[in-house]
Amino acid sequence: MNPGLARETVGSGLAGSLEGYAAMVKLLLLAAAGVAAPVVGVYVYASGATVIEALAASLLAAAAAAMLVIVAATQLPRVVYRNRGALLEPRFPLFAAGLAARLAAGSTLSGALLDMYDKELPDLPEFRVELEYIASGLRAGFEPAVVLEGAAWLTPSQSLRSLFASLAEASRTGTGLVDVVDNLVKEYLLNVESQVDRVVNGLGTLMEFFIALSVMVPVVLVVLGILLAAQPLPALSFKTAAFLAVFVATPVTAAVTIIVADMIVSKVRV
Repeated sequence: MNPGLARETVGSGLAGSLEGYAAMVKLLLLAAAGVAAPVVGVYVYASGATVIEALAASLLAAAAAAMLVIVAATQLPRVVYRNRGALLEPRFPLFAAGLAARLAAGSTLSGALLDMYDKELPDLPEFRVELEYIASGLRAGFEPAVVLEGAAWLTPSQSLRSLFASLAEASRTGTGLVDVVDNLVKEYLLNVESQVDRVVNGLGTLMEFFIALSVMVPVVLVVLGILLAAQPLPALSFKTAAFLAVFVATPVTAAVTIIVADMIVSKVRV
């Protein structure tokens, strides 16, 4: 059994276990092969092929459909797992704040986590996988540290992974749970602040480049106009150069700048 695939399958929310996901994939594989084989076989036979050729084509189609399902089934959990992690990260402070408030009010770690599952799940549906895993483990009688270590293993969020692992360790050593949550929230905010600073610096450099390029365009056109007036070129006129600079080069540069700026900003999720 692939532990990475098992973690991604459960952590992505696609299935409760790798075995359940494998059973679902098996049904999809049989369905895809069962549809592809007769459809291709009938089409090939209707096109004038012999029965043997139609059977061979149907077998190849079934094998191809099965391979496509297998490839998609192995890659889908990884893609969904990463996307879910990107969605959970900006919501981490809300989860941590709710947990810290319950711990500060005097709840035990188990009580605070179960209370979040019972009351906060409608407001924090993104954390359904983690909360359901934790609640089911605690209600089954497992120690909070063991349950939290399992939750840290399956969650795609780095911040949640650190939170669960730290709480598991704190529950064993008796460290203040509220302090653990508060320190992780501060660390998260400092990390976001540093990312924002890098984005601001990157955008500043990009805008300076765009402004410098925009200022240079009319200067280049003036110089080019003077040169063409002194030495005309049959293949290039001043009107053509001005048209290319104003209606082609400038819009393309602006579009590239916007795309790069969006890529820079999208790296930070707040």
